[in-house]
Amino acid sequence: MGEWYRLSWNKVVEKIGTSEIYGLSSGDIGDKRKIYGSNEIKVVNPKNFWKLSLKILFNSWGIVFILLSFYSFYKNDLIAGGISTVIFLAIIAFILKDEINEKNNYKIFNKYNDNEIWVLRDGVDIKISAKDVVVGDILLLRKGDMCPADARIISSEKLRVKETLLTGENELVEKYHTRIDEEVFTLSEIKNCLFKGSFIIAGEVTAVAVAVGDATQMGSILTHLNSSTEESERFFKGIFDATNIIAQITLALAIIEVIISFIRTKDIFGVTANTLYSYAQPLLLCVFLLWFLYDRHLKKDNVHMSRLSSLLKLTSVDAMIIDKVGFLTEDFAIALQYYSDDEFHQHFTRKDDDYNQMRLIEIGVICNNAKISNIEDELKLNGSLYDVALIRLCKKLRIDWEEIQFRGPRVFYIPYDNGKKIDTSVDRIENNCRAHTKGSVDEILKRCRFIMKKGIEVEITPKDINEIKLHSAKMAANNLEVIAFAYRNFNYQPTVEENIESNLVFVGIIGFENPEKPYLDYQLEQGEIAGIEPIVVCDNNKLSAFSFAKSVGLATSVDQVVSGVELENSDEGEFQRVIEKTKVYCKINHNQKHSIVKILKGVGSNIAVTGSDLADIPAFQEGNVSLSVGNNCSFIAKKLSDGFIGENSYSKIIDLIISSKKVLCSLQKLFLIAFYITISNTLFNFIANMVLGIKFPSAAIFFLGIFYYLYLCIKLIRNYSSAEIINHKKYGIDKGLFSNENTIRIISYSVVSVLSPTLTMFLISADDKYKAIVGLIMLLMVELIMENKFSIIGKGKRFMYFLFNILMISICTYVIGMILGVDFINLYEILINHAVKLGLMLVSVIFLYIIPRFKENF
Repeated sequence: MGEWYRLSWNKVVEKIGTSEIYGLSSGDIGDKRKIYGSNEIKVVNPKNFWKLSLKILFNSWGIVFILLSFYSFYKNDLIAGGISTVIFLAIIAFILKDEINEKNNYKIFNKYNDNEIWVLRDGVDIKISAKDVVVGDILLLRKGDMCPADARIISSEKLRVKETLLTGENELVEKYHTRIDEEVFTLSEIKNCLFKGSFIIAGEVTAVAVAVGDATQMGSILTHLNSSTEESERFFKGIFDATNIIAQITLALAIIEVIISFIRTKDIFGVTANTLYSYAQPLLLCVFLLWFLYDRHLKKDNVHMSRLSSLLKLTSVDAMIIDKVGFLTEDFAIALQYYSDDEFHQHFTRKDDDYNQMRLIEIGVICNNAKISNIEDELKLNGSLYDVALIRLCKKLRIDWEEIQFRGPRVFYIPYDNGKKIDTSVDRIENNCRAHTKGSVDEILKRCRFIMKKGIEVEITPKDINEIKLHSAKMAANNLEVIAFAYRNFNYQPTVEENIESNLVFVGIIGFENPEKPYLDYQLEQGEIAGIEPIVVCDNNKLSAFSFAKSVGLATSVDQVVSGVELENSDEGEFQRVIEKTKVYCKINHNQKHSIVKILKGVGSNIAVTGSDLADIPAFQEGNVSLSVGNNCSFIAKKLSDGFIGENSYSKIIDLIISSKKVLCSLQKLFLIAFYITISNTLFNFIANMVLGIKFPSAAIFFLGIFYYLYLCIKLIRNYSSAEIINHKKYGIDKGLFSNENTIRIISYSVVSVLSPTLTMFLISADDKYKAIVGLIMLLMVELIMENKFSIIGKGKRFMYFLFNILMISICTYVIGMILGVDFINLYEILINHAVKLGLMLVSVIFLYIIPRFKENF
C-alpha cells in the first residue's frame, strides 16, 4: 500500500498520472499495465491430483500393497484382497486430503480475479472485468460491489465498507477521503483507502487504483499460501521414507525367501506371500487415523490445525510471540484510579457536584467508539479495551452514558494514530461545539494551555504539569495504563483541516487496570517446563510494561523492555543486540514485529508467531509456526496460518505444543513397533517353514497382522496423552528414526522374541495345524509383552491393558483356530499334555521383562 494514505487524494492522482474527471485514456492502459503489472493474483496451482497419486503408488510401501492385492485376488482370497485395497485407498485419501484443501484455498482467492466493475476511462463510465483494472483507473463503486484493487478514496457519500476478509473485524467501517498525517500500523487504521476484496455495504465511492494484482495487500501475502505446501511435502516425505524402509526390508526378505524356496523347490508363492502379509499394512492408516481423531478432539476445543505437517513444526517451538492482552491478561480493563483538580483518588465514587469528575467521564464517553447493545438485558460491548472500560464505569456509577452521548450529534472524528497517540471527537453542544480529546499523557500535556480546577478553566503551570506526570508515573509503576483527558470549546463549527487538537483544557488522568488471567504464574511455569520462552507485545508505555513484566517474572531489568520508538532510533547492529535480550516489546508496529521474528530466527530460535490481522502475515511467513487467534481473526490470516485458536490463551497454545509432541512421540513408537513386528513375524514364518516345515495359511498371518495393528492403534489413540516426552526435544518421523543403534536393538528383540514360539512348536507332539496355532499365539503373547519395551502406554494403565491383552489372545486363538480348522477340544488336550513344556516357555516369555526398556532418546 506504500504510504498513499499520507498524501491528499489530488496528490495521489497527480503522482500516478491520471485524472479524477476523465480517468485514464485508452492509450495509457497498456503503459500502466507494463509498468505496474496486471490485476490478476498469480496463484501457483497445487500439484496435479493424478501425478501425486502415481507418486504414492510407486513408493516401496505402495508396491507392497499392490503385490498383496494382486496376489490375494489371484488366489481368489477376496476378503484379504478387499481389505488390503480398502486400506490402501484410505491411506491415499488421507494423503490427498491436504492437497484438496490447498486447492480449495486457491479457488477462494482466484474468485477475486473474476468480478466486474465500473471505471472511468476517456471521460466515460464503462464496465470491465476486475482483472483488467490497472493502476490509475478511477473506480466507481456502489452498494454490493467488491473493490477490485487497493485504492485511495477521492470522494464518498455515506460509505460503509466490510473488511472482514482482510482485518477480521465484523463491524462496518466508515471511510473518508481526508489524508492521515501519521504512520499507521494496521489496515483497519487506514480509513481513507479501500483494499482488494473489501465489500461496499452502503453508499458510493470514487477512488483511484494505486496497487493491482500481486502488489495489493491480498496479493502480497499469497506467497505464504504457495510455500505452505512445501512444508507439507517435507513432512510426508519423512513419513514415506520411514515407511519405505520397513517396506524395503519386507521386499528384501521376500526376495531372499524366493531364492531359498526356489533352490529347495518349496512353495515359492506361499512363503513369499506370508512374508508380504507380515508387512505392516495398516501402519499409515493408524498414523492418519490417530491424526484424524486428534484433530477432532482439537476442534471440540475450537483449535483447528491446517495440516498434519503443522504437528511437526509445533514440536520444534522454543519461543512464542504473543500479545499481552488476551494471552496473559484478560480482554477487558477496569477504570480504577484517577487524578484531577489536584486530588488523587484510589477509586471512583459518583460525585454529581464534582465538575471535574463529571467532565472527565463525559469526555471518556463522548470520545468513545465502543459498540453497545443490550441482548436479553445483558450489556454487550465491543471496541477498544479502554473505551469499553469507560462505558462500564458509567454503568457502575449509574450514570446514563446514552444521554451523554446523544446530548449533541458528532460533527466529525479524528482517529487515534500511533504518531500523535490521541483521538478527538468534535461534537455539537447546544449552539456551540466542543472537541473531546483523550490519549497519551505527554502528548495531551503538549497541547494544553489551560487546566480545569473546581470547574473553572485556569492557565496550566509547570507545577501542575509536574504533579500530573508524578501521579501518572505512580499509576504506571502499579501496572496501570494511564490515559489523559482534555477538551476545547468553540463558538463556531470547526473543520477537520483546522488544528483542533491544540489550546486544550486539561481535565485529568485515569489509571486502567488490565487484570492478569487466573493462574497466570502456573501457565508461565508450564511454558518454562515445556522449554518455551514467551516474547510479549503490548500497547502499554514502557514503565507500565516493565511493571507488569516484573510482577509476573518475565523481566528483571527495565533494559529487557523496549519500545517501538527505541527500535526505530537504533542502527542495525544495536537493533539486533537489543532484540536478543528483550522479553517485552511495547508499542511496536508490524514491520518491527517482522524484523524481531527474523532476527530471533537467525540466531537459532524456533519461533511461533501469533496474530489475527492481515498485517501479521509477513511475521507469519518469517516464523517457524504461525497461529492465528481470536474470534475476530482475519479470514485470510486463518487460511494462511498453520493453525487457528478461537481463544487468545497462552495455556491453550502450550497444551497444544505439548500434546503435539506426545502425538508424534507415540507415532515414533508406532513405527518402531511396526519395524519390530515385521522383522519378528517374517523371521518366525521363515524358521517355521524352512526349518520346521510348518506352513501357515496366508489368511491366518493376514488376520493376525490386521487385528494386531488395529488393536495397537486403539491403544495409541486412548493413551497418546500419557506419552512420556522430553520437553526440550523436537519430535519427528523420518528414516533417521531407524538409526544403526535402533536397528540393531530391534533385530535383537526380534531374534529373542521368536525363540519361545519356535521352540514351542518344535517340542510339542501334534499335527502341524495345532503346532501352528500354538506358535502363532505364543508369538502374539511375546509381541504384546515387548510393547512394554517401547513404553507405548503409561504405567498406571498397564494392568488394565494386560486384561485386554488376554481378551485379544482369546479372540485371536478362536479366529485363527477357525481358519486352520482346529478342533478346540483336541487343542485343549494338547495344551494339557504339554503343560510343563508350555509352562517353561511362558516363564521364558515373562523373562523378556528383564530386557532393558527401549531408550527414549532415539
